[in-house]
Amino acid sequence: MGILAKEEGRRLLAGASWAIRTGDLSRAPHGGVFDISRGCFATLRVEGRLRGCIGHVEADEALGPLAARLAIFAARQDSRFSPLLPSEWCETRLAL
Repeated sequence: MGILAKEEGRRLLAGASWAIRTGDLSRAPHGGVFDISRGCFATLRVEGRLRGCIGHVEADEALGPLAARLAIFAARQDSRFSPLLPSEWCETRLAL
C-alpha cells in the first residue's frame, strides 16, 4: 500500500492531534485504509527541533488507532524529552 490520499492524511493527523491534546483515542479514524494493519512513526518537532518520536514497524495494528497511540507516546513518554506541555502545542508539528 502506498502513501495516503490528502484527505486520508488530514484525517489521520487530526485524530492523532486530538489524541495528543486529550489522551482520547476515540477520534482516531476508522474504516477503509485506517483499518489496515500497518507500521507507523510519529515525529514531533518544535521550531524544527525534534521533540518526540516513536515508531512501530510491525504491520500488526490498524493504522488509525496506532497513529493516535504513537502520537500520544511521542508527546508524553519519549524518555529523551519531558512531556509536551499544552503551551507548546501551537508550536508543535506532527508528522506521521
